[in-house]
Amino acid sequence: MVTAATAAPRGETREQLLRAAEALFAEQGIDNTSVREINRRASQKNTSAVRYHFGSLEGLLATLIEERMGALDEARREALEALEGEGATALEVSDYVGVLILPLVDRARRDEGWANWIRVLGQLISVRGQEHRPLWEGRFDETTRSVLRRIRGLGIERAAAEWQQCVADFMMFSIGSIRERVERQALDGTAGLSDAAYRRHLVGAATALLNHPASSD
Repeated sequence: MVTAATAAPRGETREQLLRAAEALFAEQGIDNTSVREINRRASQKNTSAVRYHFGSLEGLLATLIEERMGALDEARREALEALEGEGATALEVSDYVGVLILPLVDRARRDEGWANWIRVLGQLISVRGQEHRPLWEGRFDETTRSVLRRIRGLGIERAAAEWQQCVADFMMFSIGSIRERVERQALDGTAGLSDAAYRRHLVGAATALLNHPASSD
């Protein structure tokens, strides 16, 4: 029988495993992290802790994705609702770009766990992370897809293949830039631009990737 006394430690263990895995995935890569290392980082003497709580390493990753990407999608949804709230007029591509990337910028700046997640996310959206995409694509990116449809509806003329490339480049650039800023801050405490200046720069540069003239080919 599970009682309140036993449920709390189990919840704590689960959280410790998630945070340990997230840090290790960030430091050395998803594919280079073992269950044994996660147990060790989480100070778990029980070698079956990951299996008990998540079933497998892939199950742990799926739980982590659900936690982070679910929260991010919700933050983007709230930002979108605020942007398109009563009285909103003449919205531009840059406004919608801000909805997609600024919630991630803010979380990575404030929270070590989210800073780690940025480094994990960069792996998931890369070619090498394709095997993990079924864990999140079409599940925790509803708002992202909705915002991208709005952006394309603002008069951006692209063939389907070119638009897909623009979106892929936009994602890689934005996440890569945030990751580099996180890495610099962790390395020596400096980040170059102020937070406000960086936010403006990132939105402007990312907007250009989606809004540049279409290819003539």
